[in-house]
Amino acid sequence: MKEKLAIPIDFESITKDWLNLALQTSEMINQTTIETFHIETLDDGPGQTGQLARITLEYSHKSKEAPKSIIAKLSSKEPRVRAMMQKSRNYEKEVRFYLELASKTNLSTPKCFYGDIDPESGYCILLLEDLAHYCVVDISTGCNVYNAELVIQSLANFHANWWEKSEIQEIDYITPINQLAEYKQQQYQEWWLQFPQKLETALPGYQLPPAFLELGQQFGAVLLNC
Repeated sequence: MKEKLAIPIDFESITKDWLNLALQTSEMINQTTIETFHIETLDDGPGQTGQLARITLEYSHKSKEAPKSIIAKLSSKEPRVRAMMQKSRNYEKEVRFYLELASKTNLSTPKCFYGDIDPESGYCILLLEDLAHYCVVDISTGCNVYNAELVIQSLANFHANWWEKSEIQEIDYITPINQLAEYKQQQYQEWWLQFPQKLETALPGYQLPPAFLELGQQFGAVLLNC
């Protein structure tokens, strides 16, 4: 039986021994061992719900199978964010997708070298293939029409592959659309109440038009009654 590893809560918790054991579980470094590693934290801009880093690896001797670098994804350090992600089961969905479903889909995905999650605490980790050599779209500027068409075609094929498959009903962490809508409605109600105060803190003296505030309140009421 393979050793159950502790889930790192931050990048400082990742050690050489931990990395060796984690990559050995995926049989990526059976013929060599990690001697040194370097962690480069990546952009944690708006919308990030976890910690992201590139880990560059040096080995005791060369191996074609051993990755030169990997991407590490950890859950957020912030208890509030982890609680939100637990409630929506988003961490669980991502980890279990890579561990259980990625190999069954027709969608190109990074190789997963290791993954684990603790449903109680919300801490999780993924060690994924580094795809830095591919085109990365800047979320602030968006993509061009050609790339958008590629994404749409890939998503259509992905959905078609799973359309009306009974197996979906047996995957408990995939949220039915009606339950997801209900959760989003609850989120809106909670966040809208906090929004004016947060705006005042971020932009002191700035006043939103009364019509905008009224529209936001009405929109929330419509969602609640859908």
